[in-house]
Amino acid sequence: MSSRVRLFARDPVSGIEMQPQLQQGNKSFVSLITFCSQQGVGSSHPARKSRRKTLVENINRKMKSRLILILTFISFRCLSQSDTPIINILDAIDKKVIEYNSTGRWNQEDKSEYIDADGQYFGKCMLIILHNISDDTVYIFIPEGLILVSGDTIVQNMLITKPIYTLLNPKQAKKISLYAMCSELHDRVPATFVKYRVGKMGDSNLVSIAKVINESFMQNVVGQDAVWAYTDNASVEDLSQYGATNESLNLTLLLLEKAKVETKLAKELNFVSDKEIKSNRDSVISKLTNEFKASQHQLASQSGKFILNPYIIYSGIATIVLLVGATVTLAFRRTKNKDKLS
Repeated sequence: MSSRVRLFARDPVSGIEMQPQLQQGNKSFVSLITFCSQQGVGSSHPARKSRRKTLVENINRKMKSRLILILTFISFRCLSQSDTPIINILDAIDKKVIEYNSTGRWNQEDKSEYIDADGQYFGKCMLIILHNISDDTVYIFIPEGLILVSGDTIVQNMLITKPIYTLLNPKQAKKISLYAMCSELHDRVPATFVKYRVGKMGDSNLVSIAKVINESFMQNVVGQDAVWAYTDNASVEDLSQYGATNESLNLTLLLLEKAKVETKLAKELNFVSDKEIKSNRDSVISKLTNEFKASQHQLASQSGKFILNPYIIYSGIATIVLLVGATVTLAFRRTKNKDKLS
């Protein structure tokens, strides 16, 4: 039996039978040629072109379907996330959506990870672990101005100075570092072993200070001194013991001015605020305006007298001339009449 296999194929263009001889081991290649011939690949025949076009259209249709499916899935994910509720941490705790555990971050043995003053009083000096105990995905919002209350009365309470949004999936727990500042000048720093609880929002002045600290990114001694200047009525001497300098205190005063919070630091440093400058400027302008008006009035009065006197004189002279003229005329007429009578 011959080791070769004879394959009869017809040229799709000319219709002439071809008799290529191939080895038995090339059956797969034969199959490939047959498939290509059936699909019209490499052919210019109109029928073959139509089949090829149909094949390409089917592939494109499948690709479009898959692309639409992927885009639909992405859109669904985006919409589902956009529908995720944003809950203030105070409400989340009150409604038992989350549980939490909070401590300070000060570690005497490891200071390398803290960005400001080794994280003793400010910077990322607080830690909170949030645990979503609900069956829903939620965004938890921690606002600036929130007070974290120390479990130890000799350790400072902390003021949150940078707001945070964090996404929690159902049953998920997440550890978060918080920007905060001490609000009790003479108490101890928030250490890792000190437990904290989420308290209430600070008063309007504290919230305003925290917002300005966040907006100007003064998460440093400048912002901390602004907090202590308000919460503890701290003096220049008090703040100097914790690293304040003349330059930093000037920035602190500008921060407090922007927050519209008054402290005794301004008087101690003879700081003149923009408000006082504007008030003084308006006062000076008003004073100068009044003086100018008074001088104008006086000048106008003097000028009026100077102009009025000549007119009076000229009027008097004219009156006298008229009277004299009339008198002379009458006398002349009377003399003429007498002459006629005589």
